[in-house]
Amino acid sequence: MADISLKVQTIAKELKQTSKDVIARLAEHGVEVKKASSVLTEDEAGLIFDIYTSLHEVTLDEINALKE
Repeated sequence: MADISLKVQTIAKELKQTSKDVIARLAEHGVEVKKASSVLTEDEAGLIFDIYTSLHEVTLDEINALKE
């Protein structure tokens, strides 16, 4: 099976973020990326999706508050 590789700019577009923001988030986690056209490995792409998923998690209390 071939490794999946995606450009930073493609991932940023999917996440509705700027490439600059995605690069900064990766840098916070020790992944050095120089430009938006850089290609990420499958692990690096997974990391950035995990980062943005955790940033937008909703707690059970928040869900219950919406129901009220």
